[in-house]
Amino acid sequence: MAGCCILAAAALLVVMGDLPVFGDGWAYGYRSARWIATHGMQPVPSGTGRGEMAMGHPTLMLWSWALLMRILGDTPLVAHLIPAIMTALALWGTYLYGRLAGGRATGMWASIILLCSPLFLAQSLQPLQDVGFTALAVLAMTEYGHGRNTRAAVLTALATAFREQALLLAGSFILVELARNGLSKPRRLLIHLLSPGVFLLTGLGNLAYNGFFLFRTYLGEAKELESGWFLPRLRFFAGHLLCHDGRWLPLTAGIALTLSRQTRKAPSATAVLLLLAPAVLFPPGRLLFLAVIGIAGLLALAREGRMPDPAVLPAIVFVLAMIAFHVMIVAIAPDPQLNLYRYVLAAYPAVIVCTLALLRKKGGVKLLHSAGAVTAALGVAACFNVIPFQLDATPMGLAWVYDTRELVRTASAAGDTVIASETEYPMFRDPALGYTDEPMPARLLGEGRLEPGTAYTLLRPMENDPSFDSLLSSMMTEEMSITPLARMKRGEAVQSLFRLEPAR
Repeated sequence: MAGCCILAAAALLVVMGDLPVFGDGWAYGYRSARWIATHGMQPVPSGTGRGEMAMGHPTLMLWSWALLMRILGDTPLVAHLIPAIMTALALWGTYLYGRLAGGRATGMWASIILLCSPLFLAQSLQPLQDVGFTALAVLAMTEYGHGRNTRAAVLTALATAFREQALLLAGSFILVELARNGLSKPRRLLIHLLSPGVFLLTGLGNLAYNGFFLFRTYLGEAKELESGWFLPRLRFFAGHLLCHDGRWLPLTAGIALTLSRQTRKAPSATAVLLLLAPAVLFPPGRLLFLAVIGIAGLLALAREGRMPDPAVLPAIVFVLAMIAFHVMIVAIAPDPQLNLYRYVLAAYPAVIVCTLALLRKKGGVKLLHSAGAVTAALGVAACFNVIPFQLDATPMGLAWVYDTRELVRTASAAGDTVIASETEYPMFRDPALGYTDEPMPARLLGEGRLEPGTAYTLLRPMENDPSFDSLLSSMMTEEMSITPLARMKRGEAVQSLFRLEPAR
């Protein structure tokens, strides 16, 4: 199985190894890694340019990327190497955890379903911390399930060095230890303080070099939130993590079988109603569906009359903690959004393994195979969706990045100076991002005035953007004619290329 995981990651690297660096992978990932590489490998990036402080995040992944830059060169393929390795580890760790919780078949299907998940596929080569966090988190849960508490704590600390949200996993282990042993085994509790130690070192490093302990996006004067913000955010994160891409199927089936106490028998009315709930309450991400499943899960635990298996209990706590944290963070953070699906990617293996293990235990291996195959197929089907404002959430959304590269190459063939906004300007100037082979002449949108009598190429990243139009107008020195050159559309998102030339 390890070989299959390596082959899967290698196949992704072959297919998408030329994927240009985009989104946050460029906005702060690449900028910070490049700064580290060009400033003596200083572990805490402290550049003055935008995105050159790593947003205050831990920098193990970015420092490692910077090291590869210096050894192998600054190319898109090098940017994807560490994520590809972590993708293989995440798949392998999910298999091991599934095997521990429910046997080999559970591990196999858990790994397959993770691989077929649109968000995981889209993030598998993204040079950010999320896939590494996912891999180290599931490996830590596996070690804890085997009773190797110290190894679990070390892996969790490494996960924290990738992304600080791994503190939630350390807290989950501590809560489980307290529930099982109280304070009778203090060493098992204290070892999990390694993760807060990593977080503290990160904060102190940022304080020393950048003047802040936590980046202003996450701690500061919170903006006033809209009325009723809580329920939509709960629907957003809990609905996605528990229900999207077919994950509602094993969850619903496992709880239904537990409540009805049916194993390889005709299902009861309770089981049938629960299994039909997603269809009745479509889409399954609705809060009512989550409420039904939550209540059913509590009833199932009450009927079992015991705590969940120690191997899966930390995973359950971790999933709930990840949901609660990302729902509530806007109550203290100045940024009122913080609403990307990839924030909860690290909890994917926990959800998949726990639900499949429950299904295997209550319904048998044949039902597991059927549910696993259907869930994987639903995940593959969802890969062809494009989610507005989250183009990095599905493989089809990544096609937008390739579309952008095609527009950049079309602009290069036109031979004119390009006008581009701040987010697109580096695509024309920095070949290391993977959009162009050579730096192209480009002007930053809104900066200075256009030369009279000169033609330009204009990249418009989205339609109906008044601020874009205003900045473009501020550059005009004469009447210009605008000729469309190319237009790319993915879902509701549209990007276009135009030629501007003096009107005759």
